[in-house]
Amino acid sequence: MIRPKVSQLTGRSVGRSYQRLLTLNHKSGGNGTNLVEVKDGDGNTTFPIKVASNQIQITDGSNDFDVASHDTSNGLKLGGTLVTSTAAELNILDGVTSTASELNILDGVTSTTAELNILDGVTSTATELNILDGVTSTTAELNIMDGVTSSTAELNILDGVTATTAELNYNDTGSAVGTVVASKTVTADANKDVASFRNVTLTGELDAATLDLSSNADIDGALNVANNVGIGTDTIDSSEWDASAKAVHIYNNATNGSIVIVESSNAKGFFAAGNNHINIGSVSDDPVRFWQNLGSNDPGEVMRISDKGSLLIGTTTDVAESTIEGAVKLGTSINIGSLIHKLTLASSATTVFAVSDIAPSDSKGDGLYMMSVVRIGGSYSSRFVGIFGVDNSSVALVEILENNGITINVTGGTNIQANFSSETTVVATFQPLAVGGI
Repeated sequence: MIRPKVSQLTGRSVGRSYQRLLTLNHKSGGNGTNLVEVKDGDGNTTFPIKVASNQIQITDGSNDFDVASHDTSNGLKLGGTLVTSTAAELNILDGVTSTASELNILDGVTSTTAELNILDGVTSTATELNILDGVTSTTAELNIMDGVTSSTAELNILDGVTATTAELNYNDTGSAVGTVVASKTVTADANKDVASFRNVTLTGELDAATLDLSSNADIDGALNVANNVGIGTDTIDSSEWDASAKAVHIYNNATNGSIVIVESSNAKGFFAAGNNHINIGSVSDDPVRFWQNLGSNDPGEVMRISDKGSLLIGTTTDVAESTIEGAVKLGTSINIGSLIHKLTLASSATTVFAVSDIAPSDSKGDGLYMMSVVRIGGSYSSRFVGIFGVDNSSVALVEILENNGITINVTGGTNIQANFSSETTVVATFQPLAVGGI
């Protein structure tokens, strides 16, 4: 190989013989700080590099600048400092638009990729994230909010609530409002109605505009009704007596329509309407009594209907012989009423009336009485009519007005007896004509 001297090359073109040499495309004056092209020795090939005394430039962007050996020991240096990052590590910055300040935020970060990925998709502001500052809740506790759509105002309703879960669950009825559910809160529907109560206990008053009971009612105490009471009806009219009067109206659309029953441990009576009658009576074998001044200091019985049917006015002593439709006895110690006795006569004498039925022994029943005895169930021609006198504790036949087949006698001065030729049923009456002992 011919090696020319430098002086022989200066200012000359390099020919083919020197094509392996690199030449700088600069005519004169040296290279200096101006970038000049680099060519091969014959000047036909231009390399994609320009050089100057202070810089090197790769001119073609389609060519690579390859540091063939680059590792932690040697390779690419910047300002004398070896770059220790690999190409793959440097390529992580490909497309990064962050500023140095923004990248410096990562200075000191110890979070893992998985931990940083938690922020993937987070749109919260710093202020919103700072809300978590000091939060000690666990994941499970925070997950309680998963799916919550309540607003702040709605959640603030719980502010100050001291109810337990069990107590709050009382509101979980599982049924429509207005329906009572066991062990749950009672609610009213849109009409303020509540249905299906079982037992309700009140310690105070029940104040209602109306009260509709579809079954029995058990009231342990006084029932004070300020207005009318209807049983079987809500159309209550007291105008037959007085339109302004308070009324208790019991109605049943039936022949034997309604009844009021009163009962004690040893007596039972009734007031009833039915079969075209108003009925007052005793269910037990007891008299029906009428009182006056019952609430005063001097109450008294003024009339009674005995269990034998006698009407006793001013007295409580019945007439023992009154066995048909009763007797009418007036006064507390005298008899000026009518005695009626149904009995059977035969050939033997039978007592019709005793003087104790007629008058007491204090002479207040003394006077004249008319007695009649007549056969029933046959001809009334068998009869007796006579006048008797009562004097203190004795009775005597004064005059016979009519006698046809019935024999009358007074025995012992106290008993009026009768007999008939054959067994027959009669009715005897004893009525006052003039009582002088009153």
